[in-house]
Amino acid sequence: MAALERSKVTKARRRARLFERIMAAIALLNFALVLFDYSYIPFRDFYLRQIPPITLGRSPVKLFAGC
Repeated sequence: MAALERSKVTKARRRARLFERIMAAIALLNFALVLFDYSYIPFRDFYLRQIPPITLGRSPVKLFAGC
């Protein structure tokens, strides 16, 4: 009986730990987005000059006729 209870506790701890790690990753991503948003206006020229290669993979064909 004790081993069965221990395995239930272990599963619960694993799930709780996994949930905490996922929430920490989401919080870190959110913080990174907030920092980017906060720094966008002061560093807008830097972002537009240094990071355009990210958008080069875009298709030259327009997907919507109205755009």
